[in-house]
Amino acid sequence: MKVRAATAADVETLLSLWDEFSAGSIPEWVPDARAGTAAGIARSIEFGAAFVAEEGREAVGFAAAVPTGVRAAELVELYVSPAARRAGAATALVREVAVALRRRGVLRVAVATGSDNAVALAVYRRWGFRPEQVELAATLEELERALAGRRRDDDLAFALSLADDADAITMSRFRASGLRVETKPDLTPVSDADRAVEERLRGRIAAERRGERVLGEELGADEGEGERWILDPIDATKNYVRGIPVFATLIALEERVAVVSAPALHRRWWATRGGGAWTAYGADGVRRLQVSAVGHVEDAVLAYTSLTGWGDGFRRLAARAWAARGYGDFWQYMLLAEGGVDACVERVVAHWDLAAPMLIVDEAGGRLTDLSGEARADGGSAVATNGLLHEDVLRALSPAE
Repeated sequence: MKVRAATAADVETLLSLWDEFSAGSIPEWVPDARAGTAAGIARSIEFGAAFVAEEGREAVGFAAAVPTGVRAAELVELYVSPAARRAGAATALVREVAVALRRRGVLRVAVATGSDNAVALAVYRRWGFRPEQVELAATLEELERALAGRRRDDDLAFALSLADDADAITMSRFRASGLRVETKPDLTPVSDADRAVEERLRGRIAAERRGERVLGEELGADEGEGERWILDPIDATKNYVRGIPVFATLIALEERVAVVSAPALHRRWWATRGGGAWTAYGADGVRRLQVSAVGHVEDAVLAYTSLTGWGDGFRRLAARAWAARGYGDFWQYMLLAEGGVDACVERVVAHWDLAAPMLIVDEAGGRLTDLSGEARADGGSAVATNGLLHEDVLRALSPAE
């Protein structure tokens, strides 16, 4: 599904949608309702605040707003087919209207809806509208804030559903006698389960999140622009192929949503930008993540993935630490976010290994950079700490040391 600005050529199409969606809902005593709708659509197109949602070449919904005064507008039309509504078309359309209104300096938005339309009232209230005289009204800032939260919730729900699919595949092949394992050109293993997970997740993103791209460990990067999902179908594949239950699927909507799911451990972690980091563990329920308050390396647990390639700086750092443990891969970052580990390091690491853990660490109050100290998931290396230890750990691992 895509959303685009409506043009004068779309008026008849949008009126046909209005005819379909409003059939039986317009009282007979309302004169010239269709003509009024046509005039409103034309005015909103001229105002630059009319948008249409399309599935392929078929219009499945539209939204339109018109100016009503100084820095004020009214959302006069919002019609979406039931299937498109379930796919989030209404929110996507209103989001585009909000962007257009912001460009035009609008500060206040109203919408008129029947007091007996409980479903519509509930939706508009989720979008920040509140009763005002005979209408619902909101500042544009309130509408934008509510839409941002709604989108974040929708994105997280979708990411969690992707994790459910991934868990079903990885657990069905875990410790299976027929699991096929190959060695990639970089000499790391890949199993048929890795590929099956990525293919499944890519298929769902293509079908349900059209226009969004994927970067995945096994099948590479999509061309073009648009928001990007970053997938590691099975992180810690070496563990997975040997029957060790410490593995996970890593899913990130770049810099906005992250999910790490470790089904053999019965654990899952997730975060949204500005919404905190969370975990669920069996019957213990959901709890918010927070890094530790350890302020000295000598009191810290240091985690790492591999000893290979590190110089004397790492060895001295490990000797200073209260404990040094090779937890490795996603597991060390989740332990950091939970406060059990205080710092972790990886000398060589890929973007898909860090995209999800980085957001979870950030939202838990920690810090993740590359070895140069730049906050990025694609820097090829990683230093993650509770924040208090970060500069000390970076200095210890610098080439000068």
